[in-house]
Amino acid sequence: MIKRVGAILLCIFLITSSLVIVFPVEALKVNGNTLYVGGSGPGNYTKIQDAIDAANSGDTVFVYSGIFYENVVINKSINLMGNDRNSTIIDSYGGNVLTIFADFVYISGFTIQNGEQWGIWIENSKNPIIMNNIIRNFYRGILVLSSTNVNIIGNIIYGNDDTGISIDYTFYSMITSNTIAENGIGIQVFASSYNNITGNIITKNHYCGIQHFYSSNNLIKGNTIKESQCGIAIDDGSKNIITQNNFISNIGHAYFGHMRRWVPLIFLHKHYWNNNYWDDWKTTDPRPIKGEWYVLFGFIVGIGIGPVPYWQFDWHPAQEPYDIPIPDLP
Repeated sequence: MIKRVGAILLCIFLITSSLVIVFPVEALKVNGNTLYVGGSGPGNYTKIQDAIDAANSGDTVFVYSGIFYENVVINKSINLMGNDRNSTIIDSYGGNVLTIFADFVYISGFTIQNGEQWGIWIENSKNPIIMNNIIRNFYRGILVLSSTNVNIIGNIIYGNDDTGISIDYTFYSMITSNTIAENGIGIQVFASSYNNITGNIITKNHYCGIQHFYSSNNLIKGNTIKESQCGIAIDDGSKNIITQNNFISNIGHAYFGHMRRWVPLIFLHKHYWNNNYWDDWKTTDPRPIKGEWYVLFGFIVGIGIGPVPYWQFDWHPAQEPYDIPIPDLP
């Protein structure tokens, strides 16, 4: 068990060390007790929730392969580890499969599936790690609310009606090396800043690969965003960095918009586009990215004009797509 966790920590280090903005990933606690669910050992639990209720902070709950029909709530700092993500399955009764209200929670090695709401709900949590899972067939795959230092790494997230991953009011977090496909929206960011979205394969999402609302100072780097109606849409916010991504076979690659800003503030709400690959741009000339403004005059709400076309530029577009692999995880 300790060797396996050590390999996971090494993988996290290798992923985070390649990023421009690096946030510390707290080490997992491996010195507690291990409680077992499923299998044939004496004293093993039959339900995941029973083992969690019996665990103390710092313990590990290890789940053998099987199908578990549960809605699990985690309110203490534990490691919840499945034997194999393809064969250790938590199937919902209709609500959220996993709800996390604690700090330093680690979830790995599961298929989480089939619910009417959210696969994983994380709220008011610090330093949770969601790694190496399959999350499918929900309204939203992962929802993160009012949390910090969240790490979502190496998951396959697909077939969710609204969004694959949503982060709201969340800061200093990392979404990296995930495959996010065939959702309504791949990743949605709302009122969240200082986050990394890096190294993901975001493909065949019905509306948008990344949708970004009222959020600033985020890094969106090294993703492949393809085969969606919209690659990336940014509404309001400022100073986001969009660099070294592949935009391939989207109906529209990129859009930005700002609403209800006075004319003098237009140029303060800028994003930084650089070195992205655009499959519709075969020249080293700067690639224009079209946006829109609704411009208010003075202090009176409702008096203004719009939408007003406005352009930003990728000043150094790449001429070949980047090779963005998904790392093998333990």
